[in-house]
Amino acid sequence: MAKSVTTIVQSMISYIRSKFSSADVSEGTPLNDIVITAPARVISQLYSDLDLASQGQALETASDVQLEVLGKNMGVMRKSARPAKGVVTFYRTNAPTSDVVIPVGTVVSTLASSYSPGVQFQTMRTVTMYSALAGSYLNPATGRYEISTETIAVQGGLDGIVGANTISLITTPVANIDGCYNSIATSYGADQESSDALQLRIGAKVTGNSIGSEDGYLSVVMANSNVEDAIVVAHGETGRAGLGAVDIYIKGNTPSTQTDVFSHLGTDMIFSKQPVVSGSIVGVQSSNSGSLSSSMWSFVQDTGVYRGSINALDSLHWITSLDSTYGIVYITYNYNSLVDQLQTLFTQTNKDVFGTDVLVKWAQEVYIDITTTVKVLPGFDTSTVLEAVEEEIDTYLNSLAIGEEVQQADVARVMLNVAGVDDVLLPFTVFQSEDGTITRNSSNNLTIPAYAYAQAGTITLS
Repeated sequence: MAKSVTTIVQSMISYIRSKFSSADVSEGTPLNDIVITAPARVISQLYSDLDLASQGQALETASDVQLEVLGKNMGVMRKSARPAKGVVTFYRTNAPTSDVVIPVGTVVSTLASSYSPGVQFQTMRTVTMYSALAGSYLNPATGRYEISTETIAVQGGLDGIVGANTISLITTPVANIDGCYNSIATSYGADQESSDALQLRIGAKVTGNSIGSEDGYLSVVMANSNVEDAIVVAHGETGRAGLGAVDIYIKGNTPSTQTDVFSHLGTDMIFSKQPVVSGSIVGVQSSNSGSLSSSMWSFVQDTGVYRGSINALDSLHWITSLDSTYGIVYITYNYNSLVDQLQTLFTQTNKDVFGTDVLVKWAQEVYIDITTTVKVLPGFDTSTVLEAVEEEIDTYLNSLAIGEEVQQADVARVMLNVAGVDDVLLPFTVFQSEDGTITRNSSNNLTIPAYAYAQAGTITLS
C-alpha cells in the first residue's frame, strides 16, 4: 500500500525523537529538510511504484496496458476489431449480351444519413456473369439477372453489422451492372475486445493449463479472434452417447461460400459443408433449366444432437420433385467455417484428449423481433432518431452472451440513452423470437435457451 510523504515524515520524526529526544526537527532545520523530508519524498515515490507494480500483477487491479502485458506473457493477445462479412447480389434488368466482370475489391455501401456515414464493404473475389449462360442468372422472384459474391467491411467493428437490403450503393463503378442489394443481414463484425473479456481469457489460460478441463477447452477456442463467446457441456449432458462426449458451443460465424454439385435428383440434398447459414442459399441452378425458383425448394436445418457441428445434416428439401430432364443441380450457399476450423484443433495430437469425444457446435442464433413506439423530443428529426435507436438496439442484442436473457428494461434503457428520445412505450407491442417460439415470461423478458444466443431480428419503430 502506498504511503504519503507526511506519513513517512511523521514516522521518521518519531524514530529520531525516540533516540534523541532533544533533536530539533522543525521545518527549515538541516535535520528536517535534508535528513527527513528529502528522503521521505523518494521513499513515498518508491512505495507508489511498488504499489503500481503489485496491482499490475493481479488481473483484478491491472490497468488496460498492464493487462495486455500480462496476457502477452501468457500468450493471450487482445483481439482486434473484426470486420463484418456478408453476401451482396449484383443485378441487371436485361440479359447480358457480353460477359460482365465484377472485380475483387469492388466497393459497395449502405446509404449515408445525418446520423451516420455509409458503411462500406468490398467484394472478396472476382465473379463473372457469362453471356453464354445468361438464362441461368435470371431470378424469377425479382425478374432480374443476378450474381452474388461475398463481401467484407472495409472497417472492423460492430458498425459493419447492417440489416438486409441496406447495401444498395455501388461505390466502385462496374460496367453493365444496374444495382446491388444484400438479401440477408451482415454478421461476424465485432469491436476490439474489452478489458473485461481479455481478463476472463487470461484467467482461463492460467487455470486451464490442462486441455481436458473446462477452462482448458475454453482457453483453446476463445483464443480464436472470431469466437465471441463459448460454453462447455459435458458430464453426460450433451445428449450424445458416452460419458466422454464434450460439446463446445460457440458464438461466432465465419461465413464461407460453397457450391455443391448433385447429379442424383428427386431426394433431399445434404450439404457437403456444415453447418449451413440459414437463409444463405444464394443460388440453385439446373444445368438444363437455369435458375430454380425458391418456391421449388426449402432449407431444412438439422435439429438433432449434431446440430451446428460439422456432422450436422442441414439439407435442401425439394417441394417440386425433379427428374432427369433437369440435368445436374448446382447449389451455392454459405456455411460457418469457424466450426470446422475449431474442430480441427481438437484432432491435433497435442490437443486430442484420450477417452473424450470433443464436438464443436455453433450455438443457435435466436432472432428477436421488437415493435414499439418512441416519443421524440421537439427539435429532433424523427427519422434520424428512429434510425439511431434501431442501430443501438441491434448493437445491444448482438452483444449478448450465449444463454443470456433479453430483458425488456435493458432494451428500453438502450433506447432512452439515444439523443432525442423522450420516452418509450412499454410493454413493447411485439417482443418475441422471430419464429414465435420464445415469448415473454412472467417478468416480460425473453428466456434464451442455454445453448443459443440472441441476435437482432426485425426492429419496427414508430
